[in-house]
Amino acid sequence: MLKLTEMNVDDLNKLKQLRMERLIGIFSSSLPFCLIQIDDENVLSIHCHHAGVMNGLISELEDLCYYACLIAGVKFISLHSLQREILRVDAFIL
Repeated sequence: MLKLTEMNVDDLNKLKQLRMERLIGIFSSSLPFCLIQIDDENVLSIHCHHAGVMNGLISELEDLCYYACLIAGVKFISLHSLQREILRVDAFIL
């Protein structure tokens, strides 16, 4: 088993990708239709252009915060529509 200090950049990127795939799998009715990324400050940014999908994400926000924090280790979730941030929440609060 690898120690964290023995993981290289490729290992860390693969782990990040697997975490994102797991999160997308849990929210399969919404996240596959959005562009999602985690930045260096552990902010999960979700860019979505479909109002119905965005409404679904907002209605599932409590679960999204819980699983995003648990699976991906994010601190904040930022929802974007039409290249504008419409909501930012602390993933630990909800």
